[in-house]
Amino acid sequence: MIILFDGSIGQRINADLLGSGHNLQSGDYIVSGILGGGGQGNAYLAQTKDGATVVLKEYVLPVYRGAQVTQNLTDRFFKEAEILKKLNHPGVVKLHHHFVEDFRGYLVLEYVPGLSLKELVLQKGAQDEQTAVAIGIKLCLILKHLHEQYPPVLHRDLSPDNVLISDDGAVKVVDFNVARQLESSASATVVGKHAYIPPEQFRGKPTCQSDIYALGGTLY
Repeated sequence: MIILFDGSIGQRINADLLGSGHNLQSGDYIVSGILGGGGQGNAYLAQTKDGATVVLKEYVLPVYRGAQVTQNLTDRFFKEAEILKKLNHPGVVKLHHHFVEDFRGYLVLEYVPGLSLKELVLQKGAQDEQTAVAIGIKLCLILKHLHEQYPPVLHRDLSPDNVLISDDGAVKVVDFNVARQLESSASATVVGKHAYIPPEQFRGKPTCQSDIYALGGTLY
């Protein structure tokens, strides 16, 4: 027997990418296009029924429950939602809502028109020192907010991919998929992009300073 998250019995209704016009939550969100994707989910651009533009970050949850991979993915979905809900800073992408539908978890996130730092450099080349310093200061203030939470929130994957520069010049940190709240006695899974993480994070013992190391790599 396969039990869906909404309590009904059956199998996944839609096994493909969500197409333009697909509606979720009884029409609350209408998909208008795909922003990107990977093996565990995709990111879609969508419109609310009020006409606002949002991003739907998708976690594809396995149909067959009970396996460790299923539990891990489900935990990551709810953990990211929990962390984003407690963060209130203009430099952290805002979570509007989260829900599960058709074995997929969705985070409804603030849409930030602009480019990631990675895209910015690919399209326009290395930035001048003044620009790098200005972005660095804003990122320092965002990390300060994360690390001042109780317990501190570690991003663990700060990199040019996960920093957005909006069209109006604002800096936003996104993708808290592997973020965690710091517990001094707990070891953590090694996550993050290898070029941006310090030795202690490779050993499963990330600290607030680990994010600062990643900030240095990002600015470089």
